[in-house]
Amino acid sequence: MKDRVWFIALLAGMVLSGCGVETDVLENNDTDLLHDARVTETERIENTEKSGEIEDAGDEVDEETFAQNEEYLAYKTFLEKAIDSGVIEWKNESVDIVESGDFASYESDTFAIADIDLDGVSELIFNREAASMAGMVQLVYRYDIETDEVVPYFQSGVFDRFYDTGLIVNDSYHSQGLAGDAVWPFTVSILDNGELVDVSSIDGWDKSLGSADYQGNAFPDEVDINGDGYIYYIYNFETQSQRTVDNDEYEKYLATLGNEIEVEYLSLTHENAEKITGCLSNRVTVTDDSLEEELASIEQEEENILARQNSEDVVTQLDLDSVASDRYHLWDDELNSIWARLKETLSEAEMNRLVEEERAWIVYRDEEAEFAGKQAEDERMKPMLYNDRLAEVTKERVYELAAMLVEAQ
Repeated sequence: MKDRVWFIALLAGMVLSGCGVETDVLENNDTDLLHDARVTETERIENTEKSGEIEDAGDEVDEETFAQNEEYLAYKTFLEKAIDSGVIEWKNESVDIVESGDFASYESDTFAIADIDLDGVSELIFNREAASMAGMVQLVYRYDIETDEVVPYFQSGVFDRFYDTGLIVNDSYHSQGLAGDAVWPFTVSILDNGELVDVSSIDGWDKSLGSADYQGNAFPDEVDINGDGYIYYIYNFETQSQRTVDNDEYEKYLATLGNEIEVEYLSLTHENAEKITGCLSNRVTVTDDSLEEELASIEQEEENILARQNSEDVVTQLDLDSVASDRYHLWDDELNSIWARLKETLSEAEMNRLVEEERAWIVYRDEEAEFAGKQAEDERMKPMLYNDRLAEVTKERVYELAAMLVEAQ
């Protein structure tokens, strides 16, 4: 393991893979819209260059670090004020952090700090859970560096899931239809000028709950190609049309969502609010030993994922595809983590060079994966081979960037 950490022979034209595999645009309108909403890796490079995220290692970096510390301090102060006053400010009103009635204390509420819109600046997410189902709400705030204030960003449902494509998934509060175990209904939205715009919604039908729907329509066996008794409804808000699909088409739809951003929620307490100001320094401090332990932990997680291939639960090609996909996302997440630390460590010139190399690495990565996928004797094995090669190439890059990070510090 240690030998790999110190492996610094960098392949020409290789760098971070951004966040996730770019999927081909599907023919159906709903998946076209989802794909168009995604931010490609190349666009992210361009956005990084235009927004000036790459800072010099001198005074400008110090100013950026100061601004980030101010951001975290502002979030800490904002939450402590809410705890002490019993209300949290939202636009022109004050929202009780505990809904009136017989509900738990404010400690049932939760919060998180995460960059959910991928603009390089973390947002504050507040979930009011000390409330009835109807009274639960998620309020997202951002930090305004010009005014040094925490300001409202957008409002959504409690525990929405955020994806690296810019898409936001909101699970329905109830599943009162025929979905059963097929799927929990959810809506997919995208943020547009501080407002959520619905893109699509998902529902399903579990045949075991009824061979006819509430309107008397028979279960569409002709759509259920694999015969598992589940079908899915994909509604497109732009075209106001709905498709009925089987599991394979539904899995293709899910792939267009991208990778979920990990968000860690904490109970709303003074103790947890105090932890906020320690987040910045903790996330960028790396030693040789800590990085080696970090990579060893990822290696162990990879072994656990691969062990699933021999478990009794893995019986279909889709199961094997899932193993390969999970393995790739494991290393891709670690790659992004190391990249973030490199961006805060390298000089402006070094960072500019990496940004240029990234374009070439993306081409290399995709060509490797495409070639691997084409070796499949059975077309159904292509996703597995594709993601396996993605995992291998990304894992190699993780160790290369880890060596670069150790050398730079």
